[in-house]
Amino acid sequence: MSNPNRCPNCGTVNRANARFCANCRAALSTPLTPTLKTCPQCISPNRMDARFCANCGHVFSAAPAPLATFRLPQWFYTRVYSVPVWTLLAGGSGAILVLLLLIGAVLIRGRNTLPTTPIATVTANVTRAPTEIPTEIPTALPATLEPTRAPSPLPSSTFAPTATVTPIPTFDANAARERALRATVKIIVQAQGRSFDSVTGSGSVITRRGYILTNNHLFYDDNGRPYNAQFEALIAFPPRGDMKSDAQIQYRAVLVENDAERDLALLRLTARRNGGALPATLELETIPIGDSDAVNHGDILTIVGYPGIGGDSLTLTSGNVSGFLEREGWIKTDAEINQGNSGGPALNANYELIGVASAASQADQFDLQGKLGLVRPIKFASALIDRAKRESGE
Repeated sequence: MSNPNRCPNCGTVNRANARFCANCRAALSTPLTPTLKTCPQCISPNRMDARFCANCGHVFSAAPAPLATFRLPQWFYTRVYSVPVWTLLAGGSGAILVLLLLIGAVLIRGRNTLPTTPIATVTANVTRAPTEIPTEIPTALPATLEPTRAPSPLPSSTFAPTATVTPIPTFDANAARERALRATVKIIVQAQGRSFDSVTGSGSVITRRGYILTNNHLFYDDNGRPYNAQFEALIAFPPRGDMKSDAQIQYRAVLVENDAERDLALLRLTARRNGGALPATLELETIPIGDSDAVNHGDILTIVGYPGIGGDSLTLTSGNVSGFLEREGWIKTDAEINQGNSGGPALNANYELIGVASAASQADQFDLQGKLGLVRPIKFASALIDRAKRESGE
């Protein structure tokens, strides 16, 4: 049989009457308490009658109180049991005796279901400080425990602010069309030594500082001779407050670069109509540049300009993209293009500049009816547009 004073936890031998191990402070069994109970919290052995764990102070739950027993008084056994049943029932008190027995049974059942321990006693047992805790508390923590550490902060990227979504502006067709109309001008080139006074056409303002894209044939005839030696032109458009009025001459311009092969030319404003200096705050309306390669059959095409037919007011015609002449570099359209439209803008559905209205292809020589307009794709004017934006600082 093992020594009752040997520690069941670490094996250390202690005094015969020791209650706790001198080495690990575990509770020891004694001859008075040969049976132990284990603490459910720290797994330390304790006496069967202990109400608190000697190691961690855990309060053991109290054993359920035994049910109260009840015995009938002695007179009941000596008197009632000795009397025959029929004698009791024969008497007038038989029914009363049966009723009393039933009431007594109910009272006994209710008494057995109530706790016998007073509430004050139970409260005192729970709140009273444990008496079995050893007087010496070890200062060092067991090797299996670690001190509580503060949680590591989460990375800042976890709480990165949500990016602000910028709403996409909706397209305003009326505003885009109004802008294109204001950026379309009439070009008048005075002819020297000719039987006519001038050549007229249209143009598109592509920078706020006054660079204008148009056709080269407004400055040169079919033989390549210029209409005037100064390469000058007059620029006209309606008053800004009344776009329905006839165009009025506002500025003078000069030819700065041309592309005779593709029939394109670039102008720059040089002075007011009377020769005065340009205003320092010259801010003209411009037409945004579109993508002529994105044009397809059936797309809506709008031609804006100043054709001689119908007076000197701004004129808009609309049609479809009828086809392409890839080898010659043309876009075909059924929109009306007449004399005076030359050099004017050809616009897509978003009123972006995708070409220059240049000619009308008629089939009179084949004795056929009808005609198609020819538009020079804007991609062929990219070099002229780049120069205009570079010199304008835009």
